[in-house]
This record gives sequence, structure tokens and C-alpha cells, in this order.
Amino acid sequence: MRIKKPQPFEPGREYNPGERAVYRGMVIIAERWVKPSDKLIEKVGKFVCLSRCACCVIHKDDCPAVGLKCYRTSRSDNKVIYFRKLYNITEKKAMKKIFQLIVSIPHDKLLHIIAGMIVVMLVLRLVSFIGIPGMIARIIALIAVILTGVLREVYNKKHGGVFDKKDLYATISGGLIVLLLTVY
Repeated sequence: MRIKKPQPFEPGREYNPGERAVYRGMVIIAERWVKPSDKLIEKVGKFVCLSRCACCVIHKDDCPAVGLKCYRTSRSDNKVIYFRKLYNITEKKAMKKIFQLIVSIPHDKLLHIIAGMIVVMLVLRLVSFIGIPGMIARIIALIAVILTGVLREVYNKKHGGVFDKKDLYATISGGLIVLLLTVY
């Protein structure tokens, strides 16, 4: 099924639930408004939108209450709708660039990155059982991933391959990614 590209937002148009539009640099979608139940309000509390207009992403300057066709008295199908943000257009472009970068990495280097990640996660887990504090544990994990990468490349060289520095850097960078992202 092919989905149409969202068109610029038209305030006077009657949008059906599920229709998308481009509004102030973001893609928005029309959704049917259902008043939250009392049980939901009790469970979630202040995080529930009680007012339809409070949940809507249309700016108050662009939303004259009568002109925008979102309330049942101004619509032909008697539905009450509001507009929710799907994504920013710039976010989608950035994600596309990140995806293209990941796809451009050779398969062999991705395997080295994953191996480095696994080594660091295992070492951090083992060191946490022993009770070694955070920064020392990180240094031990970094040394372990460097040794693993070097030993793997030495193994390759002894068995007819070449010592590839890029593979070594990929293994270490995988470990560094985990080290930077973990809270220890």
C-alpha cells in the first residue's frame, strides 16, 4: 500500500482521522478525540490530556475555534478531532543520514564493532560481580577490548591473514560505544 506524501496544512479543510499534513516543519496527523476515562486519569494522573485543544499541536494563532474544522458542529461526520505530531521533517532527514552511515559500514567492520560491544558488556558484568568500582571497571573493560582486538588481529596474521588496523579500531570503537553509553 502506497501512502501519499503529506500536503501543506489547510485550516479550512475538513481532515478525516488518519490524514496527514505538513505544519510548521513537522508532519501532523488528524486523530479522533476521545475523552479520557476516570480510571485512566486516576492511573496516569497529570500526564493525561484532559482538553482536546491542550493536546493539539496547532498553534493558537492558527486555530480560530470556529474556522478550524475539528469540532463536531463544524464537521459533516460529527466527529471531534485533534492534530498530533508524527515527526519533525528535520528529524527524519537526520535519521536517514544516520541510517545511510550505518549501511555504508562494511559487514566485517560491523562484526568487529559488535564483538567489541559484547566484550565490554561481559567484562563490565563480571567486574560488577567482583565489586570493583565504576571508573576502575571501565578501565579494565577498555584494556580487555584492546587486548581482544590485538589478539584477534595477531591470530589473523599467524593464520595467513593480515594485521588490519581498521579491524582493530572497529573492535575498540564498539567497546567505546558501550563504555560511553553505560551508567555504572
